[in-house]
Amino acid sequence: MSIKKPVLKTHGDATVCAATESIIGATGAMQYLWIDDAGDTITTDSNFFVYPRRTTTYTVIGSNGACSAEGFVTIKVLPGPQITIQGDSVLCGTGTATLTASGFDNIKWIDDNNNVLSAASTLVVAPTQTTRYRAVTAGDTTCADTAEHIVTVGRPPDISVNTDKSVVCTGDTVVLSATGAERYTWTDAAGNSIGTGESIAVVPQATSTYTVTATDSIGCSTSRSVSIQTIAPSSISFDVPDMVVDIAGGRITLPVQMHTPLPMIGTTVGPVRLLVTTMRKALYIDSIVGMSAVQSTPPSPDQQSYELYIDTITISAVEQTIATIHALPLVDADSVSSIDVALLELGGVPICEQDSSNTGELTITGCGRRLHGGITIVQPTTLNVYPNPIDDILNIDIESGIPGAHALTIVDELGRVLYEKHFEAALHGIVHVSERIPASTLSSGFMCVRLQTPVETQVRSVAKVH
Repeated sequence: MSIKKPVLKTHGDATVCAATESIIGATGAMQYLWIDDAGDTITTDSNFFVYPRRTTTYTVIGSNGACSAEGFVTIKVLPGPQITIQGDSVLCGTGTATLTASGFDNIKWIDDNNNVLSAASTLVVAPTQTTRYRAVTAGDTTCADTAEHIVTVGRPPDISVNTDKSVVCTGDTVVLSATGAERYTWTDAAGNSIGTGESIAVVPQATSTYTVTATDSIGCSTSRSVSIQTIAPSSISFDVPDMVVDIAGGRITLPVQMHTPLPMIGTTVGPVRLLVTTMRKALYIDSIVGMSAVQSTPPSPDQQSYELYIDTITISAVEQTIATIHALPLVDADSVSSIDVALLELGGVPICEQDSSNTGELTITGCGRRLHGGITIVQPTTLNVYPNPIDDILNIDIESGIPGAHALTIVDELGRVLYEKHFEAALHGIVHVSERIPASTLSSGFMCVRLQTPVETQVRSVAKVH
């Protein structure tokens, strides 16, 4: 049995413009294999469409089993204009994009709906959403060309910039962070790059401003700045200034002052806690205004301490009175006493040194000892406790010419308060207190009877045998 060699007939030779649709094919065989001029297999169909952008010769091999034949189809591509578009690809927020087409003298711009936008080579557009623009050849030309350009419309990223501290001591480390974008570049006030990433650490030596430029995935960016204020050691302090007072003047006013750097004016800080300590024999503190005051345990029995507190303070001056102590001087003859103000807490502002205590001097002068603000103290305080040991009744007799609050307490060996009485001594007078306390209300063993006045504390020990 003999197999005839196929007699191939091809069709589709043509001259076209680039990318024009053309159909080519062959007949006369049972199977077909089409190959382009690069040697790549295209199809096994007898007929198919091609869209050549350059002159191309297609080879077909037709076979009837063992026998085959070869044929050719050539598509000649005519030279034509090649339009290119240059211009803005991203528009962030509102604004305009400028597109310029080149490669042919006669061009028109159309949108996705084939509406003609312009016949000039340059097109200025203001899209509100991502849009595709096409530049096509216009007028009398053998072959046409089309180029496309997409303008992506985005929005500048909405970022937030944070810092773990806005006021720091000189030389402290501060962490700056930003969120809301994909890429971040940080610069200092001089424009020098100091880092990338969501967060960086800086060590400001002076009050400084830092800027982050944040960019999203399409290239839209936003810049934000943050300022870090630095304070030097001892630049924030609290004290009662040195004062000289005459005892004959009676009541005195002592300002508790806050000292801050000029750049901090207008800043709100808080909470603020201070500890004010004076000598008991020097001052009788009548009241403290401007801050809440609670009497606290002093460093030693001959001192008195008050803890002062306020939620917030808005700094209005480099030297600002934040509280006022109303008091009466108790000693004279050019006596010098100290008023210590210790900073315990200052919210929102770092304490830049360990030594946060400042001491002012109070010099009390005047004529006549034993004068209390010009008022004669006619009777010193006396405390008589009897009998000792206790029988059926414990007798306590008190006389005091010291004006102000007095506290009488009885405490057992375990520190339990068995008895307590508070009373006031008025100016220009003497207070007399006589207490008769049944022994049945007291514990057996040793007890401490303590009388605390504005200027001293007296203590007596007694015992209950049964």
